Amino acid sequence: MNKPHDVDVIGNFDISNIQYYIKKNKIDYNDNYDDLYNRKPFFEGVFTHFIINLFKDANYYSYVNFTLMISELMPILYKKYGKGCVFRMQLSNMRGGTQIKPHVDSGLQFVFSHRIHIPIFTNDSVDFFVDDNKFNLECGKIYEINNKKKHSVINHNPDDHHRIHLIIDYVENQYCPFV
Repeated sequence: MNKPHDVDVIGNFDISNIQYYIKKNKIDYNDNYDDLYNRKPFFEGVFTHFIINLFKDANYYSYVNFTLMISELMPILYKKYGKGCVFRMQLSNMRGGTQIKPHVDSGLQFVFSHRIHIPIFTNDSVDFFVDDNKFNLECGKIYEINNKKKHSVINHNPDDHHRIHLIIDYVENQYCPFV
């Protein structure tokens, strides 16, 4: 499994439909995932809306809409990594004035997947760190994050300015039996 050194820019993606969808729909963000996996001490102020979790639709309405909205993304991922599938897809909503503390993602699913981030709403006051390298991820770009290295995020904005990323765990077909 080849992961980037820290952060790799894969390409660009038109996020306008996703931005419109988020603004026009009441998204059910919660922290149940953090409770389940004991992540809460690291992820205060971060809320998740699962679209796909463990290869199953977590929210059917979102699944149908996001499947259509990311249809142009899949050929980019196929070209970069080869044929595969989406193991997990979520919207991650991080309130202003909060941080994701330094951590390393654990579990086989993270060893055998590519962690893709597509910033939907963000700005220069959100710092993403991998090891001690700081990045400002831009809206509409597709990034792969090396989630097996220590990483963290700080949203320096006021409380009402949320950072929202579409996060996709993409698994190459050769690794599907392991996740």
